[in-house]
Amino acid sequence: MAYGRGILAVELEVDASGAVALIGPNLTGKSLLLQCIYQRGKSRIGRPLQAPPDLICDVEREDYLAVYVDAYRVVSQLYETAIRERLKGIREGAKTLSGAYYEEARRVGDAIYRAVAAIEKILGDLQFVLAAKSRADDLLVADAVRQFNELYDEWLRKAEEARSEIKEIFDDFFPVALSATADGIAWTDRKAGASGRGLQRLSAAFSPALVALYAIYAYGIPQETYLLVEEPETHAHPLMAYFLGAYLRRLAKQSGGRLNVVVSTHSFDFLRGFWDEGVKVYVLRRFIEGGKILLRVAGQWQGEGYVPSFSDTAIYKLLGLR
Repeated sequence: MAYGRGILAVELEVDASGAVALIGPNLTGKSLLLQCIYQRGKSRIGRPLQAPPDLICDVEREDYLAVYVDAYRVVSQLYETAIRERLKGIREGAKTLSGAYYEEARRVGDAIYRAVAAIEKILGDLQFVLAAKSRADDLLVADAVRQFNELYDEWLRKAEEARSEIKEIFDDFFPVALSATADGIAWTDRKAGASGRGLQRLSAAFSPALVALYAIYAYGIPQETYLLVEEPETHAHPLMAYFLGAYLRRLAKQSGGRLNVVVSTHSFDFLRGFWDEGVKVYVLRRFIEGGKILLRVAGQWQGEGYVPSFSDTAIYKLLGLR
C-alpha cells in the first residue's frame, strides 16, 4: 500500500486463538492486525478505525463475533456531548423538511434524518456495551463477575500477608466495577462503599473498568468471540494494568476456547499480568528491504527477563539517566 511517497508492505501472520498480545514500536502494524480480525468477523460490535482499503486480510474462518475496544475513546465523549447538542437542531430541521409539500424537500429531510441517526449510533460507549450484553448468557456473565471478585479477593489476601509498605500500595488499589443498564452505566467502588447509576459518559478514570466490563460481556457470549483491545492499560495505574492483564488472561483460559483475547500493548505492567504459559506474545517490527517498508512479526517473547521492544534499564544507564 502507499505510504507517503513510499510503499508499505504488511506481512503479518499470527495465531490469534486464546490469549494473544501484540507488542512493538509504533507504526509496526498492531492496530492493523486488530482491525483485520474485526473487519472479517461475521458479527461485529465496536467502532475501530477502518483498515486501509488496499490491505488484504485473510482469516481461516469468519464465523466469529468480534468485539473491538479502544479505551482511549472515553476521552472523546466530552466532544461527542457537544456534537449531540448540535444534532438536536439538525434533527428538528430534518423533520420540518420531511413534512414539506415538495417531494424533493421531503427526500432531503429523510436523508438528513437518517444521517443524524447513523452519527448518533457511533457516539458514546453505552450502546456498544449494551449490544455485547444483549448477546451474553446471564450465567456466563455471572461466572465472569465471580472470577473478577475472586482475583480481587486473592490480591487482598496477599496484601494482608505483605510487608507494610507493600500493603499500603495494595490498599490504594481498588478496581471500580461497572455494569450496563438501559438508563446508563452503573458503578460500584468496593473500597469506598459507594455506588451509582445512570452515567451517560465516562471520564478517563473509568477506562480500565470499561475494558473489564467489555471482557465480562464478551466472556458471556456463547459463540466463539474475539475480544480485541487497543492498549487496555490506557489511564490505568501500573498495579491496575497488571490486574487487568491477569483478569483478561484468566477469562480467555477459563472460557475453554470460546473467548479469544487479542491486545496491543505498550505496558510492561499489563504484559506481566497477561503473561503465562500458553499466552502468545508477538513482537512486531519494521524492516527496510529494497526500498520498501515491511511490517513483520520478528518473533515471540517467551517470558524471558528481557522483553523485545520494551525499554530496558540498561538503556537508561547508557543515556546517563538514573
